[in-house]
Amino acid sequence: MSDIFKEVEEEVRRDQLLALWKKYRVLIIVVVLAVVLGVAGFQGWTAYVQHQRTQAAEAYGAAEAHLAAGEQQEAAEAFAELADPDAGGYALLASFEVARLAAETGNGDLALEYWGRIAESSAAQTFRDAAVLAAARYRLDAGEASEAEMMLEPLGEPGRPYRSLAVELSAAAALAQGERETARERLEVLLADVETPPGVRERAGELAATLAE
Repeated sequence: MSDIFKEVEEEVRRDQLLALWKKYRVLIIVVVLAVVLGVAGFQGWTAYVQHQRTQAAEAYGAAEAHLAAGEQQEAAEAFAELADPDAGGYALLASFEVARLAAETGNGDLALEYWGRIAESSAAQTFRDAAVLAAARYRLDAGEASEAEMMLEPLGEPGRPYRSLAVELSAAAALAQGERETARERLEVLLADVETPPGVRERAGELAATLAE
């Protein structure tokens, strides 16, 4: 007797499942397909990203090989093809290399252009500030002390990653414009700051001593 009840119960369950399938089969198929396609899409995207990273690493390595062989023009062209500040990774590093090589070969306009692109990119603050710092140093060396000083001002604010270097350079910019007292005050700020790196502190102390004479 119990077997009959079991068979009836199983038949009822089958009927219920069949009814549910008929009612919701389209929705179930859509959900299943969405999950399958989502997993496949994620795996495909991951593979694509990894492939792009591998290609970027190989391109950067090839550019460095040109550089090591003394082939600066070829290296600059290879770095330029890869350079993209917003892409991050090797593309961001390549942008710095393009700027550096341009500055070393006397192409200041190109160097400043790439440093500017990095500074205005979506890269992390550390990279953007490093680009501004490099551009300011270049302008200072080129005799454009006033322009360099303006660029360095925001970098000298508390909490910025290169604050000490920015203040040191701004002191040098002030001194280049004959503003000895302003330069001395900025150096004293570095000497009073416990977070000033030892190397910067030593240079600041030596220069401050000459200004006090």
